[in-house]
Parts: sequence; C-alpha cells; structure tokens
Amino acid sequence: MYLSDDFVERWESLIQEIEVTTIPIECIAKILLKLEGRRQKTINVTKLITDGLSYEDVEDHVNTTMIELDSEIVSIKFTLDVERVAEMVQPLTDELLEKL
Repeated sequence: MYLSDDFVERWESLIQEIEVTTIPIECIAKILLKLEGRRQKTINVTKLITDGLSYEDVEDHVNTTMIELDSEIVSIKFTLDVERVAEMVQPLTDELLEKL
C-alpha cells in the first residue's frame, strides 16, 4: 500500500498528540534502552521482522532483553512505525466515518 507524504505527516502529527501507555509491538520500529553508564541498547524491530521473525518472537526477544537489563535501564524510548500505525488505524477510521 502506497501512502502519500501528506498522509504520513498527518498521522505523525496525530500520533504525537496521543499519550501512550501501551504500544503494540506491530507499531514499533525501534526501541532504545538507555542504560546506566551512558550506555544504550537498540532493538530494531523493523529489521527483526524483515529478517523473518514473527511479531510474537520479536515481543519475546524484547521482553527477555528488558528483563535481563532491568537493573541497568534508566529510560526507554520508542520510535513508532507511523506507516504501520496508519495502515492499521485508517480502515477502522474510514469505517467509523462512513457510518456518520
């Protein structure tokens, strides 16, 4: 599915305004774990999926890594896969708006 630049920009703007407490792994591009001692660990979800892992396997990998590094984690930053979020949400949005 091709998404125009304007379409993606509108979704980026919308997503930035949402307070996130839970993010489905399908919507994450990368996870950056900031660790003690100015170290960091990056989990590139997009690459893992491209390499053939299932979302379930990626989620298991992320959980295992976070458990192993739990005592060292200072903060966690997520990079969202905006195109994936838009692809997931847009059909539902279209369906809801169609009913109005």
